[in-house]
Amino acid sequence: MKKTYWQNSGVKKCAFCKYWYDPTNSCISPKPHFRGVWEYEDNMKSTCTKCGHRSQPAWSSCGDFECKI
Repeated sequence: MKKTYWQNSGVKKCAFCKYWYDPTNSCISPKPHFRGVWEYEDNMKSTCTKCGHRSQPAWSSCGDFECKI
């Protein structure tokens, strides 16, 4: 799992986007005891519901990013 400091506004990973299909949010989790730090599985892939036609890796990003947390 990779860690990212979520309060950094430059972090726009697909794993944290509401259009990246992960209904159970199994790819992301808050890091205990560290405020604002989240972990994500960087090797997971899922379909982007905005684009719909391709599988996006969790570490990717695009211009349609909208935060789901």
